[in-house]
Amino acid sequence: MSRCRRVEELGVGAKPIPRKQLTVEKLATAITAALNEEVKAKAIALGKKIQLENGTKVATKLIIDYLEQQ
Repeated sequence: MSRCRRVEELGVGAKPIPRKQLTVEKLATAITAALNEEVKAKAIALGKKIQLENGTKVATKLIIDYLEQQ
C-alpha cells in the first residue's frame, strides 16, 4: 500500500490523485478536504501518537537483534 493511500485510510489527508489525472480543480478539492477540521484533528492525534514512539530506539534494537542471530 502506498503512503498516500495509507494517509487517506487513516483519515489524515485527502484521497491521492494519480499524476496523469491531476488538475487544478482536483488539487484544490484535495487541499480543501485536507483542511477539513475532522481531518486536521485526526492528523494532530496521529502526530501525538507518533511523537510518543521511540522509532529510532526500536529500529536499532531490531537491527542489533537480527545481526546477533546471524
